[in-house]
Amino acid sequence: MRRLLAIVAILACLLPAIAGRALAAADCQFVLGFATLAAAIPQQVGQCVENESHAANGDALQHTSGGLLVWRKADNWTAFTDGYHTWVNGPNGIQERLNTQRFAWEANPDHLPVVGATSGMAPISVRQPQPYDLVDDPVHVAGVGTGFEGTFAARVRDGNGKELVRRTIHAGGTGILGNFQLDLPLGGTPTTATGTLEVFEPSAKGDGTELNKVIVPITFGEAVVSPYHGFAQYTVVAGDTLAAIAQHWYGNTAKAPLLLAANRDRVTAAQQLQPGQVLRIPQ
Repeated sequence: MRRLLAIVAILACLLPAIAGRALAAADCQFVLGFATLAAAIPQQVGQCVENESHAANGDALQHTSGGLLVWRKADNWTAFTDGYHTWVNGPNGIQERLNTQRFAWEANPDHLPVVGATSGMAPISVRQPQPYDLVDDPVHVAGVGTGFEGTFAARVRDGNGKELVRRTIHAGGTGILGNFQLDLPLGGTPTTATGTLEVFEPSAKGDGTELNKVIVPITFGEAVVSPYHGFAQYTVVAGDTLAAIAQHWYGNTAKAPLLLAANRDRVTAAQQLQPGQVLRIPQ
């Protein structure tokens, strides 16, 4: 009986702290570059457990259920690490490497091994689509790459992480980079406006590991406006809002979220539009 009472007393002391932590997690959110990365690789990032904070060196940090999001002031790149792998949102989209490696375009004061250093290029580079492009159905993909025996793969996921299509690519050879291009049919309009293209080399070990993965955030044109033909460009003027722009172009303020999806690399729901910004208007 005394032991039971002692356990109850301990739990009574711990519950307020646990509840406080849960409340803090429920109140947190991802914003700007962290929101972009979390949406692009949701399975890796997971949920936020705190809001963004800043280190003494100016870096922005945010812990998640999957690891740590970092905005590096020194080079202006946003990254996520699970403690072993790092995904960096850089000039070629989101690329994955080990924590003990660096890409050629990253600062490397510790002289760590450079990914793709022998060829001067990363093993896989995606030239089309570019990050945050509005894409058609099928999704047109082109780039330069290689894999074991010249074989690697491409897939498209929706915003919930569901795989919509996957295809094998044959280009180059072991240690030889080659040009590639292919079409990825979506099989219908995705249920989310945003998604990702992933190009990677399946491990020859057959253990499910995906090597040299490049992740490109994309927006599905047909999920924004159907039929989708392309997009116009609109320059923001003083006093503009997404609702007002939606009313002007579509005759419906309720389509403002679609404009947000098409321009998620340029504006967030909480961010005020700035005169001179150029927005994509799906047509």
